[in-house]
Amino acid sequence: VEMYFEQNAGLRINGLLNVSGTSDMPVTMDGVSETQGSWMGIYVNGGQANITYLNLLNAGGEKFSGLSEKASLTLENLLSMKNSIISGSGGIGLNMPGNGHIQYDVNFSGNTLENNAISAARLRMDDVTKLLHENIVKSPDGTPAIEVRMGIDDPLGTWVNLEGDYDYKILESLTIKSTKDLVIEAGANIKMSVGTILTVSGGLKAVGSAGSEIRIEGVQPSKGYWDGIFINSQDTIELDRVLIRDAGGAFQDKANLIVQSEASEAGGTVLTVTNSTLNNSKGYGVIIKSGASDFGINDPASNNTIEGDLGSFLNENN
Repeated sequence: VEMYFEQNAGLRINGLLNVSGTSDMPVTMDGVSETQGSWMGIYVNGGQANITYLNLLNAGGEKFSGLSEKASLTLENLLSMKNSIISGSGGIGLNMPGNGHIQYDVNFSGNTLENNAISAARLRMDDVTKLLHENIVKSPDGTPAIEVRMGIDDPLGTWVNLEGDYDYKILESLTIKSTKDLVIEAGANIKMSVGTILTVSGGLKAVGSAGSEIRIEGVQPSKGYWDGIFINSQDTIELDRVLIRDAGGAFQDKANLIVQSEASEAGGTVLTVTNSTLNNSKGYGVIIKSGASDFGINDPASNNTIEGDLGSFLNENN
């Protein structure tokens, strides 16, 4: 089936959507003019969607009533999508607000999300690894590939280097829960929205390489744009060849990296920060809260560069 939509037309589903194309006969949904953002798109707000071999092209031109963002496909429940294309959106490619989520990575594979104006996808933190499983996710320069909001309870997996200039945009404060682990691949570029915090209560491994460091910075390169990384974990956190900058905007404890009192060697925390740069902070580069271990972050052997408006390193235990 081929469906072509006028500029102000779209498809709103208050129940179940099944799209069953095949490799030699895919379903096509496009705008009449076949130009970017030339129709509204699909909004599934009641039931789930099961999609196979769909070419969803040039949608996301206007918002549906009740939505805050324009997107090619918006889904507020379970999504299963395979061997499909979302391209040419005038907004987000795939938007999954509220309870919208991908149940398992096997439910989302063989898809291509590219050339969408705002981002390829906007979804919750624990769905990122499912989106990256056996799919192609790209965005034009200056546009985030994936926009991330707080997740629920599924495993976090690995955030890979998507080899663009803007891999991940963090929309709201995120927490790596005490039962979860996140791996960030060398070369990944993460940009934090204004006022956001990354709280690490579980495990984090962010290991860059020479010429392919990991970047965690503000959407805008200004001091205090976001609030920083707060570590209160009793798990293992490894940061090597990571650039952390533009934070220190919190009301108190202004720094790029804040090691809170719960994080101590006596309590079982294993924290290493090596060969990394923590700068352009509105406060300190690093704060060690009273009761926390310093983990040698400021030792010359760690080979870190630490700077901030209020100083490089504050250890409240001294």
